[in-house]
Amino acid sequence: FVLVFFQLGALTLLHFSRHFLDTRTAAPRLDWVLRALGWFFTAASVLAFLQFVPGWELRTVIWGQLLALAIVPTLVLLLVVGLWLWFARRSRTAPLYVLAFVALLLGSTWGLLVNFGYLPDDRARMLPFKIGSALEIVLLGIAVAYRYPLILAQKAQLHANYTAQLEAEVASRTAR
Repeated sequence: FVLVFFQLGALTLLHFSRHFLDTRTAAPRLDWVLRALGWFFTAASVLAFLQFVPGWELRTVIWGQLLALAIVPTLVLLLVVGLWLWFARRSRTAPLYVLAFVALLLGSTWGLLVNFGYLPDDRARMLPFKIGSALEIVLLGIAVAYRYPLILAQKAQLHANYTAQLEAEVASRTAR
């Protein structure tokens, strides 16, 4: 089940990033790339269930290693998207997102190095991975708390614009 949850975690991360950074409006082309990656990880989640089919165990191990390697470029892409939105589009929430992803990227890279045997596998070696994940959670929690008032302000502005438009429309119809 680890492989299944690994892919579902990557899929959830992509969707969270798309919605948190609002890539649909801020960066439509990058949003298209992130959606394509989302479909890739959806298919990977479904294919991960093949590890339970007799005769597919070896293929699933190889597939799992390839998917684990696909996570790092995905994390780097999400970091680049965050940096681009931070500096090019002056996004107010991107800096906290980028800090959270640096922690996650460093921790995940460390974890992959341990899993592929480049670093010895003991409990102390996985500590940076756990610290990176914990830092990511804390920083993204702060970022969500920061973004919530921005969403409320945006909602109030849309409501005010819609009300003004509606009032102007009513005034023009009653003036006839």
